[in-house]
Amino acid sequence: MMTLKQLTGCNIYDENKLPIGQVREVMFDKKTGKCLLEIDGKAYYVDKLDDRDEYVVAHNLQEADEKRPVVLGKAVYDVLGRQLGTASDGIVNKTATLCKLLLDNGKQFNKGRIACADDIILIKAPKPSKSKPKQKKEHMQICTNAQPTENTVKTPSAMRRRYGDFTFLIGKTADKNIVNFYGEIMIHRGDKVTAETLRQAKISGKLIELCLHAK
Repeated sequence: MMTLKQLTGCNIYDENKLPIGQVREVMFDKKTGKCLLEIDGKAYYVDKLDDRDEYVVAHNLQEADEKRPVVLGKAVYDVLGRQLGTASDGIVNKTATLCKLLLDNGKQFNKGRIACADDIILIKAPKPSKSKPKQKKEHMQICTNAQPTENTVKTPSAMRRRYGDFTFLIGKTADKNIVNFYGEIMIHRGDKVTAETLRQAKISGKLIELCLHAK
């Protein structure tokens, strides 16, 4: 296996060992899970990579229709908008598929956790473990004479959800209708994202959907 940093700057050859060029950047296509290699200003899909001592052989190199976002250096967020770190590297297998995303703080995420790779990278929440037994809900006893304590009263700051900075979405165009918390369309297909759209998306828990469908 290779890393994205190892591919960057690497000399690429075809199946006949003829030089193609040097990789300037490595991009990521979320739809296919494949990496794209930018060589001499053009992006290429690769079916297979063979790592040699001083170069890499790329099998079935096909030019891509458009460039995809570069992964390295992107900010990584979870579904609640909390920043997890910055993408520093990734592990690629011989089929040019990104297996793991590596962050600057040592965190690692499998490719299946990547929900969106664009201006930022969004990471899905982990699936609940099936091995853990379900915890029984504790019944709360209501006492009319009991006074609320510091532990039972939630302050506004504790109840407030924290979000990352998603203002980069403002000005992008929605490719589908997205509804708000009340089932009303908060943005129509073809409309531009505004600050009000972003506010409604945060309230309605639609940030992920908005990120995936704002281009």
